[in-house]
Amino acid sequence: MEMSLQPAAKTESNFVMFLSSKIFKILNEAIPEAFEVVPESGIYLFIEFMRQKVDLLIEEGAIALVLLQRFITKQSAKGINILNTRNIGMMLVVLFILSMKLCRDFVHKNSFFSEIFAIPIASLNRSESGFLRVLDHDLWVQDTQFLLIFDELSKFNETKITV
Repeated sequence: MEMSLQPAAKTESNFVMFLSSKIFKILNEAIPEAFEVVPESGIYLFIEFMRQKVDLLIEEGAIALVLLQRFITKQSAKGINILNTRNIGMMLVVLFILSMKLCRDFVHKNSFFSEIFAIPIASLNRSESGFLRVLDHDLWVQDTQFLLIFDELSKFNETKITV
């Protein structure tokens, strides 16, 4: 039986798969044992939860990819090793909160995310602050970076088989 998703729904569904796959790959390159802590399916479920709970946008996912890669690059350049298997979950939460803050006029407060993820607000705020310090507050995402991600997404969509 063949079902066809609406183009927008299919693109969003494929983007969740694409995004979870890319984040999984980036994390595993930075932390070889990351797959033991957070499987790709766990990242997929997290992103899908964010889509349903706060209407996560495709653009915010693209920003998250750029910021995650930038964070890993900068921590390496600074000779520090903050991201590890014990804080991958917190990193993902902070990553997507910041991505939403960059895209939206209105964003839920950190206390909202603290409640839905059962994270102490002080820990979330410290983690966000630490993330920003490692990035040197460099949050700007170039148009060319967006274009590369959307080009990859387009190719990913072309290779997906309609279910």
